[in-house]
Amino acid sequence: MMHWPSCATGGGCASGSTDPPCNQNGTQYDEKACRLSSYRALLKVWRDGGTRSVGVSNFNITHLTELEDAGLPLPSLNQVSFSGYHSTVEMPLLRFMQAKNIIFNSWSPLGRPDTSKGSPPGALGLLADPAVVGIATAHNTSVGKTLLAWGWQQGVLHNARSQNAVHMVDNLRYTELQLSPTEMTILDSLKQVPCSPPHCTTVQP
Repeated sequence: MMHWPSCATGGGCASGSTDPPCNQNGTQYDEKACRLSSYRALLKVWRDGGTRSVGVSNFNITHLTELEDAGLPLPSLNQVSFSGYHSTVEMPLLRFMQAKNIIFNSWSPLGRPDTSKGSPPGALGLLADPAVVGIATAHNTSVGKTLLAWGWQQGVLHNARSQNAVHMVDNLRYTELQLSPTEMTILDSLKQVPCSPPHCTTVQP
């Protein structure tokens, strides 16, 4: 996987890269050219049999369209931040990827309980949000599984972060839970984290 689409948004490109478009200190540095060059390198590994598929992370619609316009095969998967507090802004990306048969993989789908930046001002955090807790209680299940089932029913696959073995096992069973349309609407309507690029992948108006 290509972890970031650019140096500026967290890619951490090396200043001494031997690929001229990716050398931030060089005269030929070009973000888009670097992105395409790096992706072509992944495709070469794939075509040479070094991997079964290639993916990207934190790419927005513009980035994915660039690959398509360059005549390159689209990635199998795009890993993006997506949670109950950070979903509305990414919905256009989700629909775009579904139309292109690209798997939408969520990182931090349970929010970021160890930092306040993953929650709207004044919110208790997804794992303690009254609306989420109420739905979980009604199903006699965990809050984590409830949040993961909500994303799953929208076509999102998850990487749920946990260091607790019991939680890990429980999280893997989220496909067993079926939420009602009303419950889905409640979770769709949670307060959202104020967000703008580069912290959101979808280009904002």
